This record gives sequence, C-alpha cells and structure tokens, in this order.
Amino acid sequence: MLLHRIYAYLDQAKVSYQCIEQSQPGSPSQTEKPLPSTRKNYQLSKTAVLEIDNHLALLVLPASHQIDLKELCRSIRCYSIALPNDAHIGDIFHGCRSDMVPPFGHLYGLDVYLAESLSQQPDIIFCVGDQNHQIQIAYDQFAKLAEPIIVRHGCSTLPR
Repeated sequence: MLLHRIYAYLDQAKVSYQCIEQSQPGSPSQTEKPLPSTRKNYQLSKTAVLEIDNHLALLVLPASHQIDLKELCRSIRCYSIALPNDAHIGDIFHGCRSDMVPPFGHLYGLDVYLAESLSQQPDIIFCVGDQNHQIQIAYDQFAKLAEPIIVRHGCSTLPR
C-alpha cells in the first residue's frame, strides 16, 4: 500500500512527521473537528502530475490554488505542459487517486516543482493516496527529502 511505503520512507530518512487520519468523508467527526496540528502554522497542499516537455513531473501547490499551465510553462522555461490522463497516472501511482499523489517524485523518478508560497511555510501537509490520510512535516525536512524546484509563477488562488 502506498501509505505504508511513504511511512517507511519517512522513517528510514529519520525525519519527524505527524500522521493525520480523517474519518470517512461526510461523517460528523470529520466535519466537526479541525485538522489536528502539533504546530501552529501549516498549509494543506495538493500534488498535481504534469507532463512537462514529454516527461512526467510533480507540482506541489497549496490546495486552495489552481494551475495556470501557460504561466507555469513560462516560469519554468519549458516548451509544453499538459495534464496526463488518469490511466497513465494510475500505472505509476498504483492505488492512488490522481489528485492525492504524494509529493516525493524521486521515489518514481520524477522531478518535483513546488509553489514558492509553500516554501515559505514552516510546515506542509499533504495527502497520501486518499483524502483520509495526510502527513504533516516541517518544510525544511520536506525540502531535504523532495529536493523541489521552486516555482514563482503558475499557481494562483482559486476564485471564490
């Protein structure tokens, strides 16, 4: 299972992290309780799988943001960016929803791009495989493991 692979990876790397397990979507315990946190500041992130110049890569951005593919392409100076189909994503990330991919691209031979706003947060929270399993980790430890390429443009707040 992907979740256990990520836990094992973090344990082997000897980094400190917190597991956050939510109850099933829509249940009272999930909707009534905020996410637990051992630290005051964190930002929930999401990971998008992208095809950048015909190579898969990951983009980690705040969950409240969307991707502007044209702006991102200019920002990272590539020729083309596209969203791969879910079947292709499923071939690589077995048993993982396409919008819940963990942000450790090197485990899959993929580069990791990171929205600059997340690099300025003390902590980051990301989903692992589904919306019920999240991991909170200090940003500096995440950066040491993921070795992300910081992206200044291409991610913007979702309209309300």
